[in-house]
Amino acid sequence: MTTRNLLMLLAVALAVPISLLAADPKVAWHFDLKDDDNGIPRGKLFLDVDGKRQLINDHVTGNYHTVDKADYKKQKIPTEALTACRGSWAHAIMQFYVVSKDGKLQIFMRDEDGESRYVGEYELVKTIPQ
Repeated sequence: MTTRNLLMLLAVALAVPISLLAADPKVAWHFDLKDDDNGIPRGKLFLDVDGKRQLINDHVTGNYHTVDKADYKKQKIPTEALTACRGSWAHAIMQFYVVSKDGKLQIFMRDEDGESRYVGEYELVKTIPQ
């Protein structure tokens, strides 16, 4: 029996919502980037979820880093986000964040253009069952 199943049985026995018993998974970004022939970093963006690597985007360009929680408000990232990352190259920026909702991890993304000051809206790009 899995830990999640045990938690669900406990939740039913105690009449407590499972979301109150289950801890959020451990998540961390993994950036698999290599410079192409022109020196531009290109590659894949992964999210490690409890030690299992999940592909989020297989065509990212730029230098990526994890966003500090102190910067969430400035980047319009929800405070309940488990993690967020940002990548940029030239004037193009891509930003991702992860929230846990209804037993699933939801990954949102938005594009920005630093030159034209265009900032897109966050869109759900992937859902991962927990």
